[in-house]
Amino acid sequence: MWRTLASRRNWIPVLAVAAVLFYVGVYLWGAHSEGFRFMSEEIRQSPVIQQRVGDVQSVRLSFLGGYREKFVGDHIRTTMMLDVRGSKGSASVEASAKKVNGTWAISDASIDGDRVRLDRN
Repeated sequence: MWRTLASRRNWIPVLAVAAVLFYVGVYLWGAHSEGFRFMSEEIRQSPVIQQRVGDVQSVRLSFLGGYREKFVGDHIRTTMMLDVRGSKGSASVEASAKKVNGTWAISDASIDGDRVRLDRN
């Protein structure tokens, strides 16, 4: 009985390390994804973002905010939390985008919890 308990306890650190490595892998995947590149460009050019933070200096995937990507055939849906820093301040942007027939579009966005439209029109 004691051997079984001891061997189970030995797995806890292994599982913890595996979970951390998995999370870091997902973060790196998201930070280099096509969806992130699209979202970063849209955020940099968005008048709403520029009004809020000034000239955008950096857009980073939030390490603890999450990144989700779903593939359905040729379509991609992605949701992410981004940390945006600009000349006047910073903001947290949560946004969702989809790629249909090779074209990306933002479907939903919020800045610090306030819903906004990030399109350039």
